Amino acid sequence: MKRESATKTLSLVLLLCVMLPCVLGSLSPTARLFFPFDTLFLLLFGWLIFIGRVINQMSFDWIGVATAIVTVLLLAIGLHWFCRWFCARSGQRATVRQWKGSWTNATVWSVVLMFCAGTAMIGVVHQTVWLLTSKAPLLYSTTHSRGNLKIMGIGLHNHHDREGAFPAGATFDNAGRPLHSWVTRMLPYMDGPLDRELAESIRLDLAWNDPLHKQVFEQSLPNIQNSAVYSPDEPVDFDSQGYALSHYAANVLVMGPKRPLRIDDISDGTSNTLMVGDVNAQFRPWGDPISFRDVRLGINKSPHGFGSPYQGGAYFLRADGSAQFISEDVDIDLLKATATPAGGEADTIPGGIID
Repeated sequence: MKRESATKTLSLVLLLCVMLPCVLGSLSPTARLFFPFDTLFLLLFGWLIFIGRVINQMSFDWIGVATAIVTVLLLAIGLHWFCRWFCARSGQRATVRQWKGSWTNATVWSVVLMFCAGTAMIGVVHQTVWLLTSKAPLLYSTTHSRGNLKIMGIGLHNHHDREGAFPAGATFDNAGRPLHSWVTRMLPYMDGPLDRELAESIRLDLAWNDPLHKQVFEQSLPNIQNSAVYSPDEPVDFDSQGYALSHYAANVLVMGPKRPLRIDDISDGTSNTLMVGDVNAQFRPWGDPISFRDVRLGINKSPHGFGSPYQGGAYFLRADGSAQFISEDVDIDLLKATATPAGGEADTIPGGIID
């Protein structure tokens, strides 16, 4: 009876170990905040959730699996034979205690467990060293990008109050040569002393990449760079010529080239119109006039569109100065509606973090 009770208890525990990660792993991160033992749960069952997410992307080497099974079987047979022989040789034949098969099984499983533990330890050490030496951020907060966008919103609205319109996405001289970006035109109206100091050093009649501007545009702007951005495939702080890069771009339909837009021109409503957003690839210097992109390409869908290092979407600045996290799975027609300032659409994107 005791053995049957122990077996039922063990079966129930195993069932809970399988079902609990599946149920809680399917919850949203917000919902799981209410689970009081979330950290303990992740430590115990996080590996099961991870396997469930990546199993469809895994490919199995069945020859390798078969080789491993055959190797374990041969190890068990050889170990059992050797231990029986050793016991027979080391004791009195009449009183020798026979080597049991259960002892062989326990020994083989111990060896397999130690092998797995050693492999896991190698992975832990490798990842720890990588995190300590890599430029990828170990921890970052999504609030950094939202804060950057709100600061840019203040600068853009200050520009509007003083100049009567938002800055154009790019400016050109009479010959059609590009001069400056919307970031450059926004700088004098930002709150930071570095912003105003750099703005005073820029000649708007000379191109941004003129040799006289070299030192100015080599300066990185904290509010134009997102600390969470990381890419092993391309530079994220400075380009090959030393110019400081930007991690944001303007919406070309609102702040396109030669397009200084007024609030009165945004008939769809400032809260329904996107102005600036995160980018996570193909970074350009903040002084480059071609610092705008098309929202209609989607979010995290194209390296030439908008995207972020965060999972699930990206942050955008609305024309009313608020910042919102928008899901990459948002309806494309709804996204297009918020990309135009005067398209006649009354739709807005609900949800997300609006601040």
